[in-house]
Amino acid sequence: MATPDTSNHIFNLAADLVNNTSQHIFLTGKAGTGKTTFLKYVKAHTHKNAAIVAPTGVAAINAGGVTMHSFFQLPFGPFIPGNKGALPMMMWQIKTRFLKTSISAM
Repeated sequence: MATPDTSNHIFNLAADLVNNTSQHIFLTGKAGTGKTTFLKYVKAHTHKNAAIVAPTGVAAINAGGVTMHSFFQLPFGPFIPGNKGALPMMMWQIKTRFLKTSISAM
């Protein structure tokens, strides 16, 4: 694991945002910018319950998290726009899971 640069002002601001607010964070950046290193640091140094969710299996494994489909319990398969019942059900599943996670993290 890479060693985080805890003397970096931006790194410390981001870590403080995680630890001292109830804001949700969307972490993004180019390859090699330290996203996974930051996540692992926060996971090891926070008092909060946190969900680390990634778009791919490889990213999820590297970050010590789960995929979006796994976390939100989304069905595997193509989304067909003409299926009128599928979108409301999927949105309900995402909203329910997100709210449960948000409440438990506070």
